[in-house]
Amino acid sequence: MPDQTQFATKPTLAGQMIAAALDAGIDASWVTGDEAYGQNPGLRALLESRRISYVLAVACSMRVRINQGRTAVRADAVADRLPASAWHRQSAGAGAKGPRYYDWAWIEISADRHRHLLIRHNPGSGELALYLCWSPRRVPLSGLVKVAGTRRCIEESFQAAKGQGGLDHYQVRHDAEAFLTPYEDLAVRRGRRSARARLGLARGRLTAARGDIDAARMEFEQALAQLEHLPLQYDRARVNFAYGQTMRRAGKRREADTVLKNARDGYATLGAPTYVERCERELQAGGLHSTRLTPGMSQLTPQERAVARLFASGATNQQTALELFISVRTVRYHLTHV
Repeated sequence: MPDQTQFATKPTLAGQMIAAALDAGIDASWVTGDEAYGQNPGLRALLESRRISYVLAVACSMRVRINQGRTAVRADAVADRLPASAWHRQSAGAGAKGPRYYDWAWIEISADRHRHLLIRHNPGSGELALYLCWSPRRVPLSGLVKVAGTRRCIEESFQAAKGQGGLDHYQVRHDAEAFLTPYEDLAVRRGRRSARARLGLARGRLTAARGDIDAARMEFEQALAQLEHLPLQYDRARVNFAYGQTMRRAGKRREADTVLKNARDGYATLGAPTYVERCERELQAGGLHSTRLTPGMSQLTPQERAVARLFASGATNQQTALELFISVRTVRYHLTHV
């Protein structure tokens, strides 16, 4: 990968891939995805501009407008206000033990009757799942439920692929070794530090899978050294995360704590909240977690911290919005908390 390749979030990449597929003449009626995609206003705007319906998961803290746009409330607060008659038990598709039944409700969140908040309630655990939905035409509740349910089969396919291609299988490790070595040699000959760092990350993972933690540590340290003074913040955060995760799983909690915090701070600077949350989970699992990031910024969300850092560096609201793939209005909102 060229050194000049810039970081792009998952929603940005997804939007580019969807646009390319549509431009190539591939038909698609619906898009569904998890919170990493549903929370991104740029991706939702792209889908609407291309007349592609979507059912995208969002966080409970997501604010939506009800009463024909007059009232802004948290999404989970909407669920608490709904009467019993608003809920309908429907299947989200087949599971291991038969149909997966949940209680579903929906409410219009715009005056055009094409935008809804879809709410799924698990009658057993009480867990809520929330989705932002949009379609250029009227769709029944059962149609939205069907689309939301398709995520399960996609996730199961990914999980099965991971299991079948696990690095704990000797043949896979052997094949990975054969794959990495010629590229490592080529990167050294060409003096490509970024390529050596990315390959070092893969080598560190592979070495750790073999149980050689000391060698894995050396690979990760060398990868970070290759990234020194290069403007590749995402790669640096990625190596630190893999490094910290490997050390934590090897029982080296204090060592893991330091590099995982470096990864978390790097992702926060990039405005990548999903990756920040992954770092937080690893830190909590290690048992040495400290919630402070930077003095004076501990109460800010990851995106607010990213906005604050860009603004402090001299970026305008427009430049900040373009960099983080959010609206200028969202930038202004975040700045009120900084």
